[in-house]
Amino acid sequence: MPGPKDYTRSGFYITSLVIILLLCVSFIPSFRVGNVVVKRANILSDVVTFQDERLVPVSDMDLLDTSFLDDFKPVPVQEVVDATGVTGPEGIPGEDGTDAEGLSVPCVEGPGIVPITDYSPDEQMMARFYHALAYEADERTVRIAVLGDSFIEADIITADMREQLQMAYGGSGVGFVPFSTPLSKYRGTVTHNHEGWTDYNLIKRKSVPEEYKEWFFVSGMLSIPGENASAEYKGVQFRRRIEKTNTASLFFVNRKHTVLEVTVNGDERRNYAPDSGEQVQRIFIGRPDISELRINLSHTAGFIGYGAVLEDSVGVSVHNFSVRSNSGLALLGTDYRINREFDEYMNYDMVILQYGLNAMSADVTDYGYYQKQLVKIINYIKQCFPGSAVVVMSVGDRSTMQNGTAVTMPAVKAMLKTQERAAEECGVGFWNTYEAMGGDNSMPKFVERHWAAKDYTHIGYPGGKYIAEQFVKFINAAVENVREQDAEKARRAEQLRREEEKRRAATLLGRGTLLDDSLSDRLREVSGGAFSFGTADGKSDVEAVASDGAEEPIMGASGLGDDAGTEFSVPTADAGAVRNGSAAPGVRKEGMPFVSPDGNSNSQPVSAARVQGGEVPDAGGNAVSLAAGGETAAASSDVGRGTEESAEEGAETGLTDAAAE
Repeated sequence: MPGPKDYTRSGFYITSLVIILLLCVSFIPSFRVGNVVVKRANILSDVVTFQDERLVPVSDMDLLDTSFLDDFKPVPVQEVVDATGVTGPEGIPGEDGTDAEGLSVPCVEGPGIVPITDYSPDEQMMARFYHALAYEADERTVRIAVLGDSFIEADIITADMREQLQMAYGGSGVGFVPFSTPLSKYRGTVTHNHEGWTDYNLIKRKSVPEEYKEWFFVSGMLSIPGENASAEYKGVQFRRRIEKTNTASLFFVNRKHTVLEVTVNGDERRNYAPDSGEQVQRIFIGRPDISELRINLSHTAGFIGYGAVLEDSVGVSVHNFSVRSNSGLALLGTDYRINREFDEYMNYDMVILQYGLNAMSADVTDYGYYQKQLVKIINYIKQCFPGSAVVVMSVGDRSTMQNGTAVTMPAVKAMLKTQERAAEECGVGFWNTYEAMGGDNSMPKFVERHWAAKDYTHIGYPGGKYIAEQFVKFINAAVENVREQDAEKARRAEQLRREEEKRRAATLLGRGTLLDDSLSDRLREVSGGAFSFGTADGKSDVEAVASDGAEEPIMGASGLGDDAGTEFSVPTADAGAVRNGSAAPGVRKEGMPFVSPDGNSNSQPVSAARVQGGEVPDAGGNAVSLAAGGETAAASSDVGRGTEESAEEGAETGLTDAAAE
């Protein structure tokens, strides 16, 4: 009787045949059947990459998941107008709030600097943000909202952006935190515990009950409480300046009669019963040392929760609004009214759009469809937050395997061009994250340093810190450059003001219009301190002298002539009567003692002296009256008071009130 048959060899043959068949299939390129794309089945993709895998011009429309958009109609961007009549940026006259000259536009260049390119028509959009940091952060809160996908999830990038900006411009607090989220345990910048809530995600809109679909904010999350639901926030030391803050705000819609019990730092308890309504409401709590906040809710029917904002009353506050798997299109499913009402409270100075990672695929080289959608997204955000500087933060580097080596996915550069073109079309800012990471093949370096995950797509906190440093480096340089430009503008304006005052003083002196007033006082007032006067050679001379010029006589001014023996002088540019703090004899420099022709000085002031019966000190310090024809007469020791006789003598020479305008 024969033994059992051995099928080992047959199994080997079958396995080998299957492998050979799969290898053959790997060489079949991708192709399209109607609207269906059949991709290459490459079992060696980890070691071998075929050229067509990177270059097949598959439209991104075939890959973008837009099914969640089917059940709503976004508000047409051009028709959005809120209840107060405030339209988007294009409909607000003088929206930038600047004068005709505008704010200083920074010019920052140099190695290691990745600039934010401002595509706004007058480059004033980003200039307003830099101006706010430079001059307003010590008086109010400058807020930045960062809207993104899983690339910034768990406060990655924004944690270090927040810390670095707060260290530079002040502020504290972690910013926005939802009442509840399934990702609360992954966020290192706040200890967040919650209980009794139901979360709804904008990306999973089809699973959201109808009564809540029209209540989404750009945070992308809704928190619906059950009875006795609670939320608790505690500051941490994961990053600097987020352990304590001095304000806390709770945002919600209270459609019925929910009561909120708020406990601050475990020892101060307050009860709030907000009015019923359809609008977004805020409970604001101010206290110098808020480190812990607990909220308990009762009578929760009709309550829609958004979250809490923990921030300082001054400085910088950065809010992270990340939604996993969002290509940006989900923002069109948020409610315009809700967004505008939030902005009425927050007044965001900058809104950053960090998307594209979930719209990118190795097979896609044509992103024309996504560009059109991105333009809609940007314009919608501009209308929801009309006072904000909008910045598109591009995708970073992302790798694919080619012959066993991780290299930059070709789709990355295609997406970069798409995002920048959309930013330029919409007139907003653009920042190149890819360049900031180091450009080509920078992701493998991040992975080697343990800055990014081994999926060669997502970064961790260390990688986020590096990117944040590059972003803040440019902002700091831009703010410093704006301050330098403004200081130079102020210096030039002051110089022009002084030159204009000198010109006016010289003109008034030439017309003899100052003779009815205290000459020194008026000259100092009109010329900004540049002019004064004194006597020379014992004659009754009145001279106007600039601190950096010589005297050039102007004779024959109203009522003046040789008979009067009175001469007016104005400064000239080629010589100076006063140099390096010294004065020529007979010339008075502002703030210096009178120097007589014999070189003696007299510290008595002459600011009250008058041509018409005025007095000046002589070389011996005695008061001498100015008389007609250059003669002098003894006067009282009260400088600046002329006798009636000297006044009459002055009148005879024509130095009268009529000589002044």
